[in-house]
Amino acid sequence: MTTAETDSCLETTGIDVSFAGLVALTDVTLRLARGEILGLIGANGAGKTTLVNVITGYQRCKSGTVILDGEDITKASPEERARRGLARTFQAGRLFRRLTVEENLEAAAFGVGMRRRAARQRATEVLKLTRLERLRHAPAGALPYGEERRVALARALTIRPRFLAVDEPAAGMNETESEELLELVAEMRDRDGVGILMIEHDVGLVMRLCDRVQVLAEGKTICVGNPDEVQRDPEVIRSYLGTRKVSVDAA
Repeated sequence: MTTAETDSCLETTGIDVSFAGLVALTDVTLRLARGEILGLIGANGAGKTTLVNVITGYQRCKSGTVILDGEDITKASPEERARRGLARTFQAGRLFRRLTVEENLEAAAFGVGMRRRAARQRATEVLKLTRLERLRHAPAGALPYGEERRVALARALTIRPRFLAVDEPAAGMNETESEELLELVAEMRDRDGVGILMIEHDVGLVMRLCDRVQVLAEGKTICVGNPDEVQRDPEVIRSYLGTRKVSVDAA
């Protein structure tokens, strides 16, 4: 990791969110560096997706700030955040189903201001990097589930993000598909220096892939640390992991 990547970071401070009086997040602080994968875990309703929505501009916070490389982007639109290098994927792929895979990637490039020729060149480059060239002309709406999730990641990579939030990328995948996705995400970190914030219920995948893990419970951070530290934390065991034992071998 270069010095520039180490200095580059995405941060939140004091994030509070409420829905009709129901507290979703309370004073949540998070820090993600370039070239790092941070896992965000917790039980259903812990506030994980709400936090990602705040970070990526799809949810306003009651108080707190979102900082990207020293700039306050709390009030920036999702589109503006994307242009500044912050991308995301969703639990549902949200591909343009009537477009081909290549056209989906080109659309992402257009969205951050690339011209047609540059967008096509970038789409071609990313299809090769993500080993999806064989699907270039396939309609996105006809893709198998696992391939759809891979294309969603490829589309996010097309805009050359510095930071990427991924929401349950392995949900619904079989073991082989999950391993292939783990490899792709690790490549994005190692090759492209992308800082990745990942929500994922597959705890084994999180512990093998992530450099650090942040645990939410009832809208509050209860632990942040490396995978081994998190698995040994008494409050995490009590509120989320229970007696589960997972591998912490590196991906």
